[in-house]
Amino acid sequence: MLVFVNTAGEPGGKLLGALGISAVKFIIIVTLILLAERILLRPLLRLAADTGAPEVFTGATLLLVLGTGWATDQAGLSMALGAFLAGIMVADTEFRHQVHADIQPFRGLLLGLFFITVGLTLDVGYAGERAGTVALIVVGLIAIKAALVAGLAALFGVPRGRALWLGGFLSQGSEFAFVLLALAAHQGLIVAEHAQLLTVAVGVSMAVTPIGALIARRMLSSREREAPSLLGNLEQERSEISGHVVIAGFGQVGMAVARFLAGERIPVLILDLSTRRVTASRARGLPVFYGNATRIDVLRAAHLDRAHALVVAMPESATAEQVTTVARQSFRDLRIFTRVHDEDWVRKVQMAGADAVVLDGLTTALDLAERVMLFYRPEGTE
Repeated sequence: MLVFVNTAGEPGGKLLGALGISAVKFIIIVTLILLAERILLRPLLRLAADTGAPEVFTGATLLLVLGTGWATDQAGLSMALGAFLAGIMVADTEFRHQVHADIQPFRGLLLGLFFITVGLTLDVGYAGERAGTVALIVVGLIAIKAALVAGLAALFGVPRGRALWLGGFLSQGSEFAFVLLALAAHQGLIVAEHAQLLTVAVGVSMAVTPIGALIARRMLSSREREAPSLLGNLEQERSEISGHVVIAGFGQVGMAVARFLAGERIPVLILDLSTRRVTASRARGLPVFYGNATRIDVLRAAHLDRAHALVVAMPESATAEQVTTVARQSFRDLRIFTRVHDEDWVRKVQMAGADAVVLDGLTTALDLAERVMLFYRPEGTE
């Protein structure tokens, strides 16, 4: 969309021809960026990381983003596209979690500046004179997007009440619309007054999102409203646990690992993101809790500082690698055993800090359980 808007606004020539030239430029610049990623990116980030100075690593990341943005801007493809491509490049390296942590202090500030800038460009008087038009656009946008999101959620098996809540919560316009509308108006693709109306409408839709979410939540049945109480409270229910094994992911592999360890009288604590699975498992008395294992606060609530080991049994290798990285960075002495679905991820997960990596297969759960028991020492023993 960025390339299209940027190209369609160029004076002279036919649209299809201009888009064809832009497509060639895009292929060339992306190919060059991919080559630079393979040849230069990892050595650059590794060199910056080896200095041990956080500001050097942050500076190298900033240089990467600005340099890529400058390259795409010089190619006539917009600086925003370059920043996007730089993010994709960093996300494909083992340094992505460190970059994410480094930009956390700046993210809120920069987002605030972004929205302030958008607000300063609005002609509030003009929008106020056409409040009826703005209201119709907002109602139409929210209604159509809420219906689409709720319908897709229901299609993928989300309960009806939850699907409605999801539709209300995600019915607003996106802040990316501000970027596209400003660019389209600058390129002369749409009239400035129309861009003003649409920008105000998107902003209003974002402001009323909490109201839509509240209405949708109240439409839930009493049983669904009470569901979170059935998902357990880690800090209250397992405040004294220690020497246990935390299992992240309670699918088929996670369940099998838990059964093996329970048979050996090894205490387990299980984290999963499926509300249905957590509720059903807790009804059977299993120590399963709802929680996102990629979050350090959830891992701390699971008392990983007192745990014997962490078994990452999630089916998605990318998520498993993220959990491994977060756990290793905060719990240096913890034993981590991780499951991956193919050999391409073995090296990545090992670099993330896993003590052992198990490939998916017929004996995945058994292999994970055996590695835990190999190093397990009951409390009170040496």
